[in-house]
Amino acid sequence: KKEVESDLGVVVTALESKGLLAHELSVDTTASPLGVVFDGKRHFTALTAKRYWRVCQAAKFALSRRAVPGWVWEVLLGHFTFCGLVRRDLLSGFHTIYKFIRRHYNQRVPLWPSAREEVLHFAGALVFARSEWGLQWSPHVTATDASLHGFGICTARWPRGEVAKAGRVLERSRFKA
Repeated sequence: KKEVESDLGVVVTALESKGLLAHELSVDTTASPLGVVFDGKRHFTALTAKRYWRVCQAAKFALSRRAVPGWVWEVLLGHFTFCGLVRRDLLSGFHTIYKFIRRHYNQRVPLWPSAREEVLHFAGALVFARSEWGLQWSPHVTATDASLHGFGICTARWPRGEVAKAGRVLERSRFKA
């Protein structure tokens, strides 16, 4: 614990020397920065109840308004995306909301029915925003991608060893020159 506290101090000093502020700091087996629980004893990551409730209430409120400009949906979508990082497959449901935001960024217009469904489905699925650290790799592999013209999904069944090998590749390493 002393070594971690010491290293944490070095990191905070380095961040502050660059003009960056560190959020809440603690050395513990359980931490909840920015509304996400990282539980080192029970080995899971999840939204805090407070974060979950606030995001769901924000979605409910925005959906109850007759017309909201696209920039408001963009802010909400940022919160949805942050929450979805706990369980990334939740993020695959957004498509039409991006088009709505782009088309009506500064206009107060009713949300399109298809975009409304995306928000409703995400808010309903947010209860599953939890990741267990000890789960086995699934042999059912899915890849998704999207563009301005649509989206695609493909699935396959791989040996668990191959899934684990692919799953352990650091995302950023794929883009280094």
